[in-house]
Amino acid sequence: MLVILLFSIFILALGAGASLNLAGRLSMSAVFLLAGVTHFTAADKFIEMLPVGWYHADRLIYLTGVLEIFGGIGLLLPRFAPITGNFLIAFLICVLPANIYASYAQVEFGGGELGLWYLLYRVPLQLLMMSWVYLATGQTWFRLWGDVLFPMGYDYFMASGKEEYRKAVTADLKGRVLEIGFGTGLNLPFYPEQVTKLITVDPNPGMNAQAKKRIEASSITVDARSGSAEKLPLEDNSIDCALTSWVLCSIPSPEKAVAEIRRVLKPGGTFYFIEHGISPDPDINKWQKRLNPIQANIADGCRLDLDVKDLLKNSGLNVGEIKEFIIPDDPGTHSYTYQGSAQKPA
Repeated sequence: MLVILLFSIFILALGAGASLNLAGRLSMSAVFLLAGVTHFTAADKFIEMLPVGWYHADRLIYLTGVLEIFGGIGLLLPRFAPITGNFLIAFLICVLPANIYASYAQVEFGGGELGLWYLLYRVPLQLLMMSWVYLATGQTWFRLWGDVLFPMGYDYFMASGKEEYRKAVTADLKGRVLEIGFGTGLNLPFYPEQVTKLITVDPNPGMNAQAKKRIEASSITVDARSGSAEKLPLEDNSIDCALTSWVLCSIPSPEKAVAEIRRVLKPGGTFYFIEHGISPDPDINKWQKRLNPIQANIADGCRLDLDVKDLLKNSGLNVGEIKEFIIPDDPGTHSYTYQGSAQKPA
């Protein structure tokens, strides 16, 4: 059994760099086929891992084997690989608690006790398998987090402690306003009376759903649109003011987004912004770069080290004074902030 476990690690290593390619799907297919066969050939040992009296434990183990084998076959077929990847990620999440339980089961397996060794081996390996299935099949299964769970928790992280900053950045808005990355509408209560119409653009359908209550409670006419900041669904020279607040960090190409803002602004129109970005402290900046991959996955694409000043320098806008400050109580890697405005030449 130890040989099988070591072989599975080797096969997984082949898929470590795989992304949307045949090698990745083949390596992950081999792992799941091997796991499925193992569940059949060593069913008794797997049954012993489950809690005593588990309902139809034998059927559960055999079903697990069948699902793994079908998953392995599905990864081999290009037409079915995407949906198979979605299924396998969900499957791995479901069986993760069983693997954690097994680490404490202290049963004989492969000639030795599981215990802590199994926990240190199996659980991290399963998390890696989830990541590599995602890479190998190019799936968007984790949009469940980005489109559903993240919007539901957005207000908790972004509402408290930022009211004064929202009030300041919206104070001079007027006329026909565009807000990019409207989110759940946290800026809306601070909009001044001079705003006659608000057009919002956000690519996240979950955010748009969460914003409905604030839109309904507002006296401002709101035209909420789903779309990309890199290709705004607006005509040239049609907006008096544009606004972004803690948004540019999560746009894949902020350069294109700023160019689009310049396109839709009327001559003399103003772009107002408040954004977190690169810290001038070298030590903090190192950690921003290190944390970027994690931040991007848990915060819907957000990056911590966006150089806001450099971004605007080449935007074709006349950049005014940019205030730089640290928001108290926020982590150092997340709190360095840039606030200011930039005007389209008349």
